[in-house]
Amino acid sequence: MEEVKNQTAKNRFFIFSTLLNFLSVVFVLYILFNFVVIVRCISSFKYLPPATAKECLRIKIYGSSSSSDGNTVSATFSILDSNENEIAVIERSWKGNYLCVEFEKASYKNKSYIFPSRIYGKDRIFEESGKKGGTSLEKYFDDDAQCMLLGSDSTYKERTSLYNVAIFATHKYPVWNFSLTQKMTVDLSLCKTDVYYSVIQNENGGLELHEL
Repeated sequence: MEEVKNQTAKNRFFIFSTLLNFLSVVFVLYILFNFVVIVRCISSFKYLPPATAKECLRIKIYGSSSSSDGNTVSATFSILDSNENEIAVIERSWKGNYLCVEFEKASYKNKSYIFPSRIYGKDRIFEESGKKGGTSLEKYFDDDAQCMLLGSDSTYKERTSLYNVAIFATHKYPVWNFSLTQKMTVDLSLCKTDVYYSVIQNENGGLELHEL
C-alpha cells in the first residue's frame, strides 16, 4: 500500500514538474517574441519619412434605424493614404445609435504615425468609450506585409517598415506596448446625417474632426 502511495506521489510530481517546465518555456518564448516585435518596430521608424498633417479618414453617416434585434446606425468610412487617395471603403451598419472610431498612435523619438483601428457603435451620446466589438480596420490597409497608408510614391522598404509599426500599434499580436502606443477616439455622436466629415491628423500628431 505504501509503495502505491509513493508511486502516486511520484506521478503527481512528474506531472507538476512537466507542466511547470512547459509553462516556463512558453513564458520565455513569449518574452522573446515581445523582444523581436518591439525591436523590429523601433528599427522600422528610421526608414520612414516624417508624418505630415493630412486627411486620414472620410465619413458619412446615413442614419439610424430600429428593429426587433435592436437599433443600428449605418455609415460609410473611406480610409485614405498619405496622398489623401482612397484605399478602402467600409459601408455597413453597426449596433447602437451613434458611432465612434478608434485610432492607435505609435511614436518613437521625433516620429509619430496614426492608424485607424476600430469602428464601433454605442447606445448613448455620453456612453463611455472603449466598448468591445465593432469592426477592426487593420486588414483594410495592411496587405502582403505592406502598409498601404503610404502613398503610391512610397518605396517598398517604407511600406514594409510602416507595416511593422502598424501591426504593433494596432495590437495584431498580443505583445506589450512599452508605452510606445496611444489610443485615440473620435466620437461621431454629434455628426449630422448625409454630411461628409473628415478626420485630419494635425501637425502635432493629434486628430481633428471637420465637416466638409
